[in-house]
Amino acid sequence: MTETHTSKCGDVRIVAPVVIQEVLSERTCRAALPNGKLIFGFIERPGLTLTQGAAAKAILSLCDFSRGEIV
Repeated sequence: MTETHTSKCGDVRIVAPVVIQEVLSERTCRAALPNGKLIFGFIERPGLTLTQGAAAKAILSLCDFSRGEIV
């Protein structure tokens, strides 16, 4: 079953597993979805660290699967 999340503005989003492929900066990365699609990942919450090869979860908008917040 897919996890869903509703944003503050009412958009429905999904939570998907990702693997960090490349760390671009302390807050951004390229991450791979289970189907191999690469997305732009970003962190908005302090205290999280991006590590290449690490498994994580990303919140994705149903309208845009090209970027997601790493949580």
